[in-house]
Amino acid sequence: MKADVVRWDLGRILRSLEELQRKALAEALKPSTPAHVMTEEERAEALELLTSEDLVSRILADYESCGAVGEETNKLLGYFAAVSRKLARPLAVIVRSSSAAGKTALMEAVLALVPKEDREKYSALSEHSLFYFEGKDFKNKILAIVEEEGAQKAAYALKLLQSEGEITIASTGKDPGTGKLVTKEYHVEGPVMIILATTAVEVDEELLNRAIVLTVDEVASRPGASTSSSARARRWRASSPARSARRSTAATTTRRGFCAPSTSSTLTSAS
Repeated sequence: MKADVVRWDLGRILRSLEELQRKALAEALKPSTPAHVMTEEERAEALELLTSEDLVSRILADYESCGAVGEETNKLLGYFAAVSRKLARPLAVIVRSSSAAGKTALMEAVLALVPKEDREKYSALSEHSLFYFEGKDFKNKILAIVEEEGAQKAAYALKLLQSEGEITIASTGKDPGTGKLVTKEYHVEGPVMIILATTAVEVDEELLNRAIVLTVDEVASRPGASTSSSARARRWRASSPARSARRSTAATTTRRGFCAPSTSSTLTSAS
């Protein structure tokens, strides 16, 4: 048998194995548990919240029941930005403050009202990491980055993903069968809602132009603010006993450990 024939057959086998490997990786990246499907009762509760005249106060009460006190304007902007992930052109949010001023706590409070399967959180991203998330579903989800400094190298990809709703890269590598250079295309589909926190004075200007910048109030909390806010949250929950029962039914629509199930998390799931 000629060497060329053997080389050709081995190349075909290797390409087949690579395709099987790619499919196996894509399957491994799929969520281990299926996304929660809302019941009719949960959907009715979400629609009731959406059409209520006191929607804003109820969202704030849910935040307070999670332990997030103050920052009413920032919490509302963060919440509605999170809901925008379901739109064709989601908003982007940058939370800005000095160190230990509460920026991460604000971001975590917003994420607490979003179902777990609808958010992805990272501490840092390398320059081309977003391009190679092939097989991972970012569409209509939240991409949270704990520190903007950890995403500086990926700023270009983030800007494209925010403005274009998708990113594509062509990468060159060797064909294992022939040894020749070949080009492979990687594609990540959005749209995605981006939220990140930063202490930096200077942030990429193009990224700033694409985002809502939330500045944390760094003034010390007033004495008793936490206690009074908790009391207001308890009074709101007590105003409707039936609501507590409905929230227990909607427990699977919130996915954050430190926050109890809420009507707001039901709304973000139904959006």
